[in-house]
Amino acid sequence: MSAPVRRHLALIGLMGAGKSSVGMACAEILGWPFVDTDALIESLVGRGIADIFMHEGEHAFREYEREAVRVATEAEAAQVISCGGGVIMDPDNRARLVESSYVAWLRAEPETLARRVERSYTVRPLLEGEAPIRSLVKLAAERDPIYEEVADVAVSTDRRAVADIAASIVAAWQARL
Repeated sequence: MSAPVRRHLALIGLMGAGKSSVGMACAEILGWPFVDTDALIESLVGRGIADIFMHEGEHAFREYEREAVRVATEAEAAQVISCGGGVIMDPDNRARLVESSYVAWLRAEPETLARRVERSYTVRPLLEGEAPIRSLVKLAAERDPIYEEVADVAVSTDRRAVADIAASIVAAWQARL
């Protein structure tokens, strides 16, 4: 039996790294659909992320997230998948991404991430109760080794235009063909 075709392009990284904006730009370049796992969770569950965290907790959110990753990675048509920052903490999610997708890790300095999430209108439950920079430094220490393990390519998003980042990811993806 042959190995499965890695038909998708998946973006991973901490919140604020640019996964959604870069993902949309990659999808536009490739002419593929764009899927955001957080938006997919909200669609599947019928509630917002913050509401899920508040009423059911992080464990329930991670279960919904596992289902969203399954749905996204099992899609027949190639698509760009923007993954929530914690997706890679689940071994099943990591395996699905590695089997189905070329994985790009979007990296940025904690100060850049903090600036971006502070400007964001998105509610970020994992940042509540602590200064964003402190939470992001802790999350990076925990997650960066796993991002590195899963990623086919790592791309810095500090001080770079979205179009430039997307073009470099698509070029790296095409170079592996």
